[in-house]
Amino acid sequence: MTEAQLINFFYNHFFSVGGLFTFMLGCCIGSFLNVVIWRLPLGMSLSVPGSHCPKCSTEIKLYDNIPIIGWLVLRGKCRACKTSISPRYLVIETITGIMWLCVMFAGRHYQLPLSQVLLALIASSILIAASLTDIETRTIPIQLIYFGIACAFILALAFPNSQLLSSQHSLFEIQANYSILDGFPPRLRSLFHCLFNVSIAYSFMYLCAKLGRKVFGSHTIECEPPVQVILRKDNCQAEGDDPLAWKEILSEKDEKIRFHTCDKQVVEVNRQGKSTKDGLDYKIDPEQKIFINKLTFPSAVIGGGDLSLITLCAAFIGIQGALVSLGFASLLGMIYLIISKKEAKMTQRAIPFAPFIAIFAWSWILLWPLYIEQIRYLVALLKS
Repeated sequence: MTEAQLINFFYNHFFSVGGLFTFMLGCCIGSFLNVVIWRLPLGMSLSVPGSHCPKCSTEIKLYDNIPIIGWLVLRGKCRACKTSISPRYLVIETITGIMWLCVMFAGRHYQLPLSQVLLALIASSILIAASLTDIETRTIPIQLIYFGIACAFILALAFPNSQLLSSQHSLFEIQANYSILDGFPPRLRSLFHCLFNVSIAYSFMYLCAKLGRKVFGSHTIECEPPVQVILRKDNCQAEGDDPLAWKEILSEKDEKIRFHTCDKQVVEVNRQGKSTKDGLDYKIDPEQKIFINKLTFPSAVIGGGDLSLITLCAAFIGIQGALVSLGFASLLGMIYLIISKKEAKMTQRAIPFAPFIAIFAWSWILLWPLYIEQIRYLVALLKS
């Protein structure tokens, strides 16, 4: 049975059952994503210890760990200590199941190869995990990026159709294609296509980040009246504000944040937490309290995690999809900033940009032929 026959057989005969199975499997993956979102930023193992209540450490039984059903049966509380369980677990499981089902419907609508559908399912899961970790910690674990890019490369080499549709497919003419790769064997052509997308996206984003820092330089905030700041090895905290990790404020190793104290001294701290005072090495106490009247920190156009996420999107949806997602995400991010107008007392806390990227990257997964059609229409309009 050829791949085309297998696709038609699956979509036409088993889709109703397959759709239910896809939703259930997506919910199970969502349950695992809850573990990833909680443990990965903390550097914890994803397998040991098993699922347990964070309050009483009681191991969660298998029948209580059934996605969606387990949370509803327990009414959002631990069976042992009755501590409330965040509804986030239920929401992520449900959203993941729905997203997987939508990807399957898109695959059926466009008659996409199963390998391309599998790549889209992996992409959807990673985008959820990256978005939630960015919302909660303002960071994107690099392990997610490495895992996603590795999956894209492996699928590109094993299943060429996961990256490039065959010439017999109805959407062959509108997919992005590099003529320089013509003549290569299908597997190498698919792998090089993915590698080109990743390389172009990373180079473009890195250039934008570097250029942005050169153009916008640093940002200074005058503190009137003076603000008490607690300096620690890993973070700093203004009075009445949440702690901010050095790695959250500074994205490059050579960047520093400068605290101008009321007694005319300047304390500089880099991304690793190493500090100097008036140019001399300075050791921060466990709870070093200072009063500042001015704060200077680098203006970052885009964070390192967001740069990596766009690179990952290029591996999954191509350079066109990654750049379109970046453009719309930037627009939505600016609207969010204008509406929220939230600024911390010490420094403007970075907004979680990954959810905006994920929204449009996922929309590209479902609607990419429509996006391509509109892009070509705009290009033709500009040429006329």
